[in-house]
Amino acid sequence: MLNVSEIERKDCTGCGYCQNVCPKKAITMSTDEYGFIFPSVSSDKCIDCGVCIRECPYGKAYKMIKPLETYACVRKNKKRLLSSSSGGAFSGIAEEVLDRGGWYVTGCILDAHLHPVQIITNNLKQLTKVYGSKYVQSDMGDIYKQVSDKLDSGSKVLFSGTPCQCNAMKQYTNNNPDLYTIEIICHGVSSEKMFKSYISTLTKNKRIKHFAFRDKSQGWTFNNKITFENGKTKKINHRLSSYMTYYLDGDIYRDSCYSCKFAKEERCADVTIGDFWGILSRRSDLKKYINIEQGVSCLLVNTEKGRELIRCDELELFPVDYADIRAGNGPLNSPSMWSKRRDDVMRIWKENNHWEDVNQYWKVNDYRISYSIWSKLPGKIQHLIRVLLGKR
Repeated sequence: MLNVSEIERKDCTGCGYCQNVCPKKAITMSTDEYGFIFPSVSSDKCIDCGVCIRECPYGKAYKMIKPLETYACVRKNKKRLLSSSSGGAFSGIAEEVLDRGGWYVTGCILDAHLHPVQIITNNLKQLTKVYGSKYVQSDMGDIYKQVSDKLDSGSKVLFSGTPCQCNAMKQYTNNNPDLYTIEIICHGVSSEKMFKSYISTLTKNKRIKHFAFRDKSQGWTFNNKITFENGKTKKINHRLSSYMTYYLDGDIYRDSCYSCKFAKEERCADVTIGDFWGILSRRSDLKKYINIEQGVSCLLVNTEKGRELIRCDELELFPVDYADIRAGNGPLNSPSMWSKRRDDVMRIWKENNHWEDVNQYWKVNDYRISYSIWSKLPGKIQHLIRVLLGKR
């Protein structure tokens, strides 16, 4: 039996490509002791064909390229802008291609069980579930085959995901001319098990209708919001969240994220999108054109296909230098750093897989009373302070 562990733990991104190309369906994606997904091979089904090892996308990245054009970007429709984490670049492009007809769009949603999974749709109502950041690794499931089937039937597909997922999809479809890709600027991914355990510490067994990693009603921030089935809501300031603290500081990612080969200047997808952090310190002249408080996207156009995608009346585009975007987005320069605290947090999490254990560690080691004071400040005051500190 072939040993998929030949693809080292530090290299495996959990993209599920090997599971989808195995001719005998001998590979399943299973969780390790930390909750991260890795391939597992059935000795009864494996025929030692070697496809999983030879075709692993980690070693077969598509040509990485420098962006052709770079922009600051915001949606014109302010109501729909509120449903996006930053400036609404993805939602504007996705809605535009669906309006053209003959297109499908993929992206990550949190389903009714808060399972982060990739879906494909040509329905606007379902598409809205894709909007907003999800700070957890998504399940690719059989999305490769679904996308391939749509392409074979003559449809165009806009695939959105992390850079490693976009790379895997391009490989699976031989970068089909009708496949278009949008990658997020990705720091790394945590495990679903961590995320759900974190949620359980907040809900006290109440049934959840919706979870937002970044609630725009609280401004351009990383603040969470839970909506319960009884209609009540709970807002969580990210400074008071151990999960968001350790996610944003890079302490709970899978091993491969710390050696990510996509975290550099050159890009993999047709378009790259993210938050335009530090826009005012780099391009203060744009303040008169953009309401920074509502969020701003950065948009990198990497290919001619990318140029097709941004022909969208719904987006306001402001040309900027790539250096302006890279200055506030670490993953465009290098992978996230593996810290000593990462070792401590993961060791504690591994013991019981209970987020409350990690939360207790956070309270003792990383909580500051200033975070509680900050959380009580009005959103507009927080925004003004961030502007003064060059965080916007």
